Amino acid sequence: MNTTAEITCQNKMASHLLKWSVMNPEEVACIAIEKMLQRKKIIIPGFWNGMMKRLDSVLPGKLKQFLIEGQLKRMENISSEKTVSPIIRFPQVLYQ
Repeated sequence: MNTTAEITCQNKMASHLLKWSVMNPEEVACIAIEKMLQRKKIIIPGFWNGMMKRLDSVLPGKLKQFLIEGQLKRMENISSEKTVSPIIRFPQVLYQ
């Protein structure tokens, strides 16, 4: 979600799949309020976010780790090329 200028900048440099899943806080808030009033217990706003949630439940952990590490390395490479603000470093191992 584009919550700050730095995160918005990072999201613009991300892969296409990640860009498709990013939403603005106003969009998320509208969806969340609507679903909350419908008494939904779990709310996943956005088509691509729902698709990623479904994929997460079927992909093996090693494949998820590979994909996440690739995206993080890509973001770190872009960050090191730019003189704007640095991207936060994430731990290498996310799934085991």
